[in-house]
Amino acid sequence: MQQDPEHRSRDEQAGGRVMGLGRTWAVALVGMRGVLVEVQSDDAGSGIPEATIVGSVSTAMKEAKHRVKVALKHSGMRWPDKKVVVNLSPADVPKRGSVFDLALATSILCADRQIEAPLAERTVHLGELGLDGRVQPARGVLPAVHAAVRAGYPHVVVPQANAAEAALVHGAQVTGVGHLIDVVRHYGVPIDPDLEEQIRSSAPAQPLKRPCGPLGPRRRSG
Repeated sequence: MQQDPEHRSRDEQAGGRVMGLGRTWAVALVGMRGVLVEVQSDDAGSGIPEATIVGSVSTAMKEAKHRVKVALKHSGMRWPDKKVVVNLSPADVPKRGSVFDLALATSILCADRQIEAPLAERTVHLGELGLDGRVQPARGVLPAVHAAVRAGYPHVVVPQANAAEAALVHGAQVTGVGHLIDVVRHYGVPIDPDLEEQIRSSAPAQPLKRPCGPLGPRRRSG
């Protein structure tokens, strides 16, 4: 049913996109104990399109917004044309590392209504994003997925390189992804074949080795 123009927001009447609350989940590791983290995104008002990340996050994590923004662009998605606030809760749990990238991106896409899938609100996302949209392998996936399933969230989206590891957790329903476009397709967003071919042809092949240990990007020793 079409809404009465008198009851539509000024943003809608001006032709702008109206954001809603985007919600999904990630996991923070405290030692080797996994803690479920809710990731919420919403419109923070007019102004320069950017994101503010709050909720006891490290300085490095606050910089994730730049990585996510570029990854969205290289995946054929758009950054919201409004200021966005992203909250990670509970606030008293430290959040470190780039493994939250995938949840940040999914939450923002849901808030901007580029993804409209109730399943995203019941799914845990783990993985670092490259600037080209590739989903990088992560450490600590096994205890993180254990924590998710134990908390009642069996649906998990993880890097393709970690999918076999995540599937070791009894009860986990695992989706492995190699690129951000795989995530949006998982939630029913159609992907233009020509665009996908262009995106995949410009991205280098994924490494096959799966890391293990605490959550975070792989580091070379020495």
